[in-house]
Amino acid sequence: TNYATKTRLEMLEACQVVVRVPALSSGSSADISSGAKAYVFNPGLVRLANNWAEPTAEAYETLWRHVVLWHLRAFLPNVPIRYWERKDRRRRIDFVLQMPGNAYHAVRCCWNWADVSGDFTAFGERFPGRQGLNFVVTNAEKKTGIMLRNRQRVMLLDLVELERVFDAFPGSAKNVLAPVEPYGLFGSSRRKRG
Repeated sequence: TNYATKTRLEMLEACQVVVRVPALSSGSSADISSGAKAYVFNPGLVRLANNWAEPTAEAYETLWRHVVLWHLRAFLPNVPIRYWERKDRRRRIDFVLQMPGNAYHAVRCCWNWADVSGDFTAFGERFPGRQGLNFVVTNAEKKTGIMLRNRQRVMLLDLVELERVFDAFPGSAKNVLAPVEPYGLFGSSRRKRG
């Protein structure tokens, strides 16, 4: 039943095994404005649930989104994460990081490199006054960045490079945990004796 499914999903969320990512509404009737996508902490559980003994290229795309989301949640623990997608499913941004002000950082996940500049262009048209960066997180060989028509740049990164970029953000885990660093909780510094 729907009640039992909802209860199980809420239990998995409480255990931090599943997280729901809500839609970002642009106010356009052409966009998905409600509903959430559920992501699982362990991609192995996704493979098991979908009976993917040998994942296809499309399955790897799905698994990659799960991995990237959990990295984003670790890098930016206090930043709301949403997704944006058109109803016709031709254009999407996998994750939108809502920073203070009007900054929406757009993240697109591509297991293998694909030209997704049209997704960023469509997103920019829906949110014309947006401040923010555009990222493609890929496992593929490095390509150079893409320049969009509106002069915005799309950066191609792997997970390590993505972490380096977000370390500089005010809401990053590095900056959130910085006040406890003098106490040596992470082993990198020692408490000064006076």
